[in-house]
Amino acid sequence: MPMTAKGKEKAMLEFRSMEDILNFAIKKEEASCIFYADMAARVADPLAGGLFQDIAQEEATHRQQLQLEIMKLGKVVDGSDDWAENAVIADIVGEGELPGDFDTADALRLAISKEQAAYRLYIDLIRLMQDQAAIDTFVALAEEEVRHKLKFESAYDSYMRQQP
Repeated sequence: MPMTAKGKEKAMLEFRSMEDILNFAIKKEEASCIFYADMAARVADPLAGGLFQDIAQEEATHRQQLQLEIMKLGKVVDGSDDWAENAVIADIVGEGELPGDFDTADALRLAISKEQAAYRLYIDLIRLMQDQAAIDTFVALAEEEVRHKLKFESAYDSYMRQQP
């Protein structure tokens, strides 16, 4: 019987196994890492750029945590990088595109929204978990997404105070 979780808006994500859930979360973290590394290179503000780079590195660490959960299941971690699939997952979890004329404030607002969506996604996925260690991992990841959101909110507030 497939397991389902809410995705972006009304979309439902279907999973056949715990491994499917973990692989989905890994792809989400990969997409986030790519997104934040791109933002780090594109924003003009050096402090915001540094924050985006730091969060990109944290998302890469989250990926490793999830890969460990797959190994605990006795499964082999899929090492392939399917960029098309990452783009689909990025859309599901609310990682939108920025227009060509975006500014640092736009990038920070999008990051805040993305982290809120990631938190909600992890909370939905926790409901599908059966193993307490996996539940603990997903709770920790949800908490990390909240911390990321707070960091972006703080950076946004600071950035906006500096604007004329």
